[in-house]
Amino acid sequence: MNFENWVTGTYSSSSLSSAVQRHSSHQGLKKFHKALHMADAMLRNETVADIALGKFTGFGSTLLLITSNRVLLVKNTFQAGQIISLDLQALDEAELSYTPLMGYTLSLAGHRLTRIPAPFAQSLRSLMVADLANHWAQAA
Repeated sequence: MNFENWVTGTYSSSSLSSAVQRHSSHQGLKKFHKALHMADAMLRNETVADIALGKFTGFGSTLLLITSNRVLLVKNTFQAGQIISLDLQALDEAELSYTPLMGYTLSLAGHRLTRIPAPFAQSLRSLMVADLANHWAQAA
């Protein structure tokens, strides 16, 4: 993690910066600065398509990143071992559902991310409709 970026609130990845800017109106994103900077340190030559917040079983508050190569779930902590990386094809069978009082839930590859705020759920829905695997393959 780059300490200067942490202090200034910036990111090495320009696509992560863009995703954060798109969701800057959501106040909950400010609480995820640890997860955002952990993810920024993990992104190499990947492009971040979108991000979302939620609760992940066993992790608690979690940041979801959909990149050009994978789907990352990053716990909002600096502790080691609090990251799950899934193949991008996990989105092919992902399901986004809504339950009253529970909010939006994303089920993918046997995992569930719950309590996703509505603005993030809408952008996830649009990404899931797009065929991301073909999109990234053509972009490469």
